[in-house]
Amino acid sequence: MQRNINVQISLNHLIILLLTFVSLFFTLNVKPLKASTQTTFSGSCGIIFTTNINGWDGVAKNYAGQVTNNAIGTINFDTSTFKFNFSDVTPYGNTTHVDEVFYSMSGKLSLVSFDSDSGVYTYTATDSTNSSNVNHINILPVNSGNTFLVTAYSSSSGSSTSPVASGVCQKVWFMKKLYLIIFTTLLLFACGGGGEGSIYNNQSTTTSNSSVSSVVAVLTSQ
Repeated sequence: MQRNINVQISLNHLIILLLTFVSLFFTLNVKPLKASTQTTFSGSCGIIFTTNINGWDGVAKNYAGQVTNNAIGTINFDTSTFKFNFSDVTPYGNTTHVDEVFYSMSGKLSLVSFDSDSGVYTYTATDSTNSSNVNHINILPVNSGNTFLVTAYSSSSGSSTSPVASGVCQKVWFMKKLYLIIFTTLLLFACGGGGEGSIYNNQSTTTSNSSVSSVVAVLTSQ
């Protein structure tokens, strides 16, 4: 009586799984950032920044009725759009009573220049409801392009510029992509995608499958 015994090679799976995650780590975290080379950003990032009012106190108290404390929002590089939600103090410098005012601004993001020495990209963010209301944004990509250091100031036609704000914009889809890679890898292993061995009539054979590496390569290239 012939016996057909299929043997799953667990050690082979573990080795491939280890190599997959090691490759994934280096792909996502150790890619060198070439500041001297201009690149095209993709995806979206979530941004938060605060205003540095130092040096502007006197002017703000005397002339500004409303001063921004901080803002949060998103920048979409694929559609070249943005949306910021601001928190302002009004009337700034009042010694008896002040209020927090919340409002939003959205519009078009446009690349103005790129500095090959510093790696800084300069953009303008123009209000969709008021074209004279423009934010000037400097962006420096770090962490393999998954994090952006940001400084910004706003200006309106006929008025002076505002204090500079600074903050960070973090890629929104980075962790979702990582979770997708992990889930897909584990799913392929659960289905025997990492390779299996069999013993048939005392003759052993081993087959390998490149599905895992192929899927990971496609996902990390996005």
